[in-house]
Amino acid sequence: MVITDGVVGNVMIKLAEGLSAGIFKAIGREVFRIDPQLAARLDPVVKAIYAKHDYHEYGGAPLLGVNGVCMICHGSSVARTITNAVLSSKKIVQSQVNEAISQRLGAMEQVAA
Repeated sequence: MVITDGVVGNVMIKLAEGLSAGIFKAIGREVFRIDPQLAARLDPVVKAIYAKHDYHEYGGAPLLGVNGVCMICHGSSVARTITNAVLSSKKIVQSQVNEAISQRLGAMEQVAA
């Protein structure tokens, strides 16, 4: 997890997405060039890795610092992405994340005072 302001966070996300996509494509091309059969056998592995890191599965990331729940979703979100963002928001509310953050910050203020 990384906590940043909006601009830096957006740049970091775009950089990570582009870099990982480029690396996967480069590896895929090289493996296919050297051994097409190996590339075919690795396809399920690559798909499993992609599925674990697919932003559509998570929907979005919570925007902290607001009095409520606000999810930031990817600009190319589809219906499944938004559905999962809503479900993630529900979990955040049920887990009382905002209340826990407020309590911890309050405890830190008391220690600092």
